[in-house]
Amino acid sequence: MAGSTPAFADVPAKTWRLLASSVLDFIIIALVVTTVALWGLAGDLPRTLVMSLSALVTIVLTVMWWRLRTHRGTSPGHLLLGLRSVDPVTGLPGRLPGLHAVDIRRGQDPLRPRPRPLVLDTTAPRRPPVDVTLIASLDDGSSYRLDMPCVIGRDPRVAPPYHCLAVTDISRTISRTHLMLWSESGLLLLSDMGSRGGTAIITAQGNHPLPADQTISFPMAPGLLAHLRLGQRELRIEALPNLPGTR
Repeated sequence: MAGSTPAFADVPAKTWRLLASSVLDFIIIALVVTTVALWGLAGDLPRTLVMSLSALVTIVLTVMWWRLRTHRGTSPGHLLLGLRSVDPVTGLPGRLPGLHAVDIRRGQDPLRPRPRPLVLDTTAPRRPPVDVTLIASLDDGSSYRLDMPCVIGRDPRVAPPYHCLAVTDISRTISRTHLMLWSESGLLLLSDMGSRGGTAIITAQGNHPLPADQTISFPMAPGLLAHLRLGQRELRIEALPNLPGTR
């Protein structure tokens, strides 16, 4: 439809909706604590015990709220309003609740990434998906097994279900959180996460910069899938076929 926002775009949430979500969370916690207190008073429990029980429930609910916001970027208020709290740099839930969120009803949910427009080799035929193991190799000879979905960087810190792959980079041209990878429908998808050093696809024709937050896909078939430049470092992603009974 004309004027609609693509489902694969991140849509920032309005500040008033984020504040409304926090108010809803406070009201929900207050209602639960009040219910516990009234139950205790109705049962003729000692007032000191009721106060202690109410304080304990408040602490437990607050800790649960904090973990939901920091690990999943969600809360009861967020669920009701369709929001996801994210780090403004990585675009994923971070270690602190923060005041930045995206609207997952109008745009993409960062924890359920969807492929975006491809920038290379759009006419190449797709091959049927096969069972493979992905291996990432840096130009210093170090190799890593990739578990999807995955975030690569010097010190990536992201919430589940993402796996973190920390790589050594003395040049410091690879950002702490640099590249996101995930698989879908037999494709390997890559997206630069706003890194300082940037990401480029290396081909026989030269380097093709990958714009931040743009996604490119590669058919998941045995062999070299992608030859990348992360900052000043080179990274090769290969797919090794899994023999029956090896996994």
